[in-house]
Amino acid sequence: MSALYERSQLTQVMISSAPATAETMDKAEYLRLDCTIKEVQFTAGQKQDI
Repeated sequence: MSALYERSQLTQVMISSAPATAETMDKAEYLRLDCTIKEVQFTAGQKQDI
């Protein structure tokens, strides 16, 4: 039986102000998540009934 939720530790979600590549990740300007989005959903577009 698989778990309904998976625990993720040390996961970082960063949103850059411009497109970033592997070469420019260190120099990219990242935005604060609380100013960028109102609700974070990590369901990959799938809906689940609760």
